[in-house]
Amino acid sequence: MDSLIKRLREAEAGSRELDIAVMREAGLSMSMIGLTVPGYTTSLDAIVALIGEKLPGCEWEVGYDSAAQRYSAATNPIWWFDAPTPALSLCVALLEALQSQEPAPPFIGRGET
Repeated sequence: MDSLIKRLREAEAGSRELDIAVMREAGLSMSMIGLTVPGYTTSLDAIVALIGEKLPGCEWEVGYDSAAQRYSAATNPIWWFDAPTPALSLCVALLEALQSQEPAPPFIGRGET
């Protein structure tokens, strides 16, 4: 997921390729949504709907930093992440929130003695 987050933050604009990658990381498949992939990386309506589906009750916010010329997005719990467009920043915020819900990998340390 980290590599997709990096790609979203570095993208100049959204794309179908990124939409499909976001869809997959959110746990959706083509058979679940039909033949048309929503424009998660280009449409605020699409990404907000996905946030509502994957993070029920989650509040979200988008801001603009004119000095950096970047958009920042937050989900609740607070996750602020920047990207070149509002939809891309919300995609990053969603994926970061989903990633934070994943269980931590088991600790692999030295065996007991």
